[in-house]
Amino acid sequence: MKIMVYEARPDERADLEKQAALHGVELSVTDAVPTLENASLAAGCIGVSILGQGCIDAALLDAYHALGIRYLSTRTIGYDHIDLDHARSIGLRVCSASYAPNGVADFTVMMILMCLRHYKQALWRGQVNDFSHRPPGPRDEGSDHRHHRYRPDRRPGCPKSLRLRLPNSGL
Repeated sequence: MKIMVYEARPDERADLEKQAALHGVELSVTDAVPTLENASLAAGCIGVSILGQGCIDAALLDAYHALGIRYLSTRTIGYDHIDLDHARSIGLRVCSASYAPNGVADFTVMMILMCLRHYKQALWRGQVNDFSHRPPGPRDEGSDHRHHRYRPDRRPGCPKSLRLRLPNSGL
């Protein structure tokens, strides 16, 4: 059995190879986004695995079906990038990744907290070995910092279109 893997990221290639060996599956792997132009890469395969960067429309599904593809797996939670009705009408089986029910909500809350805690700026400082525990932003050595509050919208040179306004947060 052979499976075509599109949009393979460098961090998942080792796991793909490990699972292929474990289950006796041959893989054909590319980092290309699936399109009509590269659909022929899946020739001789029974299934295709994708991420969510491409639009898997009726024309592409028909091309896969003509090549003998019978299974389409998306390595994403959602599947709104796939024409499910057309896939069903031509007998193509579609599946998506399963995640814990609260996984997306947990990730969203984590991202919100990272934004509110200025994690990106802290990460940048960590990359240059600045592990100080201070809010990011300009500081003068001689000024009183007791009332200092990081205000990304008041940074000199920050265009108004990039300013972040959060209701009731004071930012």
